[in-house]
Amino acid sequence: MLSFKILSDTVNNNNKQKLNFNINDNTDLIEDMNNIINKNIPIYNDKHNTLSTPTSYENIRFDDNHLDIKMEDESLSFIDTNNNNNLGSLNIDDIIDIINYEINMTDPANEKQKQKKYIFNNLIGNFKYNNDLLHTDFLPIDYKKSIFMKNLEALMFLNNNLHQFQKYEKIKKFDSDEYNFKKLSNTFDKFIHIILLKTLELINVISKKLKDNPNNRELKQILVKYTIGIVYRISQYVQKYSDKMIHKINNIDKEENKLNSIKVLVGGKMDKLTSKMNRQNSILKKYYKLFKNKY
Repeated sequence: MLSFKILSDTVNNNNKQKLNFNINDNTDLIEDMNNIINKNIPIYNDKHNTLSTPTSYENIRFDDNHLDIKMEDESLSFIDTNNNNNLGSLNIDDIIDIINYEINMTDPANEKQKQKKYIFNNLIGNFKYNNDLLHTDFLPIDYKKSIFMKNLEALMFLNNNLHQFQKYEKIKKFDSDEYNFKKLSNTFDKFIHIILLKTLELINVISKKLKDNPNNRELKQILVKYTIGIVYRISQYVQKYSDKMIHKINNIDKEENKLNSIKVLVGGKMDKLTSKMNRQNSILKKYYKLFKNKY
């Protein structure tokens, strides 16, 4: 087992923060391009005594020096080690709910849901409806301002869960009308894409700080392999987005062709109508002259 500290020596430079990034070097990390990023990564999991919970989500405070991130099954749990508080947890279903709040312009229904949204907004980012473009954007928190966004291990864990959720199309279990489901699916895809980009950004920061250290050769190789997987998945998103845009453009072309056909048809009818009106005007003028000469 290869074990090394990644954040305390690179991004955070905080000796009190002891998140270990462990990777099993006996497992092939690059079986194929699709599986690189889906790797089950051994995680930091400290043991805590019986934990209390804050009386209200509004009382939650995030202290980088006393915040542990536990990664178990499909959930992220946030522990305030100073006060021995379980601040709450997040999984992919919770993130889908948070997206739906913004799409449907509703508020969380209860204290627990409010707590999850509060944690997400303060550690990961915010979903915000864009009135100009008529879609929902995801605005991530910069890694310098969030202990979660500068924790590579936590981001890799989230990426893996997001991919599994997407791979097995679990989003389909969220019943919704076709229009809202399309908005939900598109927003979720954008969220995955942005989290991948932020992971890539963090790897770049770490790699620069490891650049001149010959003792980190194995870590560098792992980061390179993981980067390849991220770039591959980003390219899949770009390809999917491009296909959607091409489809829209093709539909616009089809509609334009229909409009041109209608224009030609209407133009022909207008020409016939104009010709009829000219003949009628000619006849009226003739009768008008006869009537005028007679009287």
